[in-house]
Amino acid sequence: MTIRATSTDNDSITELIDFGSQDAQAIQNAAIKLRPCIPSIIDTVQQNLSQHFELTTDIQFGKEPLRRYLGRIMTGPYDRRFLDYLDWVATQQPDTDYVYINTLLGQLEAALIRKILSLNLIDRAIEETIINAFSKLLWMQNHYFVKNYSPNARRSKPSDSSGRGSIVDFVRGIPEFLRTCPMFPVVVGAAVGGTAVYMTMKRR
Repeated sequence: MTIRATSTDNDSITELIDFGSQDAQAIQNAAIKLRPCIPSIIDTVQQNLSQHFELTTDIQFGKEPLRRYLGRIMTGPYDRRFLDYLDWVATQQPDTDYVYINTLLGQLEAALIRKILSLNLIDRAIEETIINAFSKLLWMQNHYFVKNYSPNARRSKPSDSSGRGSIVDFVRGIPEFLRTCPMFPVVVGAAVGGTAVYMTMKRR
């Protein structure tokens, strides 16, 4: 069974996840208390990530990019430009393993939830609204990562008009082709054997 969304437009993801003005307001209200906690949230996330990944200075969502990202998602406005921003974030450093990205988003959500719970808000309903709002937002971000990391999305990206993009893609694909081609060892063996026979006959 194939399930398809009735719309693929950026705006549809907010409808599918039901991210509305109440969620946006909840995030902005919570941001007043959460912004000072951003450094500790980042430290917690990176500490947990370092247990499973080797973090380098150029890896996606280092400390400074993550600080800017958290500041942006807590600020808004949550309109079409915000969705374009989430989409743009997902296009940065496309060679980063999606397993890392998925783990990062999960750790970030967990760190945010723990920090929200530590605020000890009196109204439990408000607390749940804030947690749900951040959860929806991070799932929206994950949507764009999945969209940009999928093989179909990569194949559909336009190549360089000069043709250099397609040449680069072809060259990059050679090692994988050689690794998976069942006839490659046979062809190489035949070429080497044929060359040896030719050189022997030439010497005679």
